[in-house]
Amino acid sequence: MKEKSEPLARATMRLPQSLWDAVQHRAVDEHITLTDLVAKALREYLAKKGGKR
Repeated sequence: MKEKSEPLARATMRLPQSLWDAVQHRAVDEHITLTDLVAKALREYLAKKGGKR
C-alpha cells in the first residue's frame, strides 16, 4: 500500500491494549504491515476531517 517514497518518521504512543490487539489482527488479516495499516487509517481520518493542515 506504499504511497510515493517519502521519509518515514518514528512515533511512540500509548494505546489501549484491546485496540492494539485489534490493529495487529487486522493487519494480519489484510496481509499488510502495521505501519501501512496505521498510515491508511490516519489518511482516511484526515480526509474525512478536511485534509491536511
